[in-house]
Amino acid sequence: MLGTAARSLARQHGPGQARFSIGCLDPDARGAAQALHAELPAGTGWYDSQSLPELLTEVAAGLADTVGPWASRTTWCCTPWTRPPPG
Repeated sequence: MLGTAARSLARQHGPGQARFSIGCLDPDARGAAQALHAELPAGTGWYDSQSLPELLTEVAAGLADTVGPWASRTTWCCTPWTRPPPG
């Protein structure tokens, strides 16, 4: 479902109008997350359990920025990519 939402958002925004990042924290979901990453616009960030703190730092900086290029038009949606729970 998250992949469908990301693809839909990518179609709604032209180049440079949106920033996409994929955070994959589950090794078993890596293949699906990489396939989605390949379908999203060039420059889509890729984060794993080691680099996720970098993404969170960038999100915090973006939320605090009131004059930069993303000010007043930034919407953050951070959802770690993991496999569904059993059952």
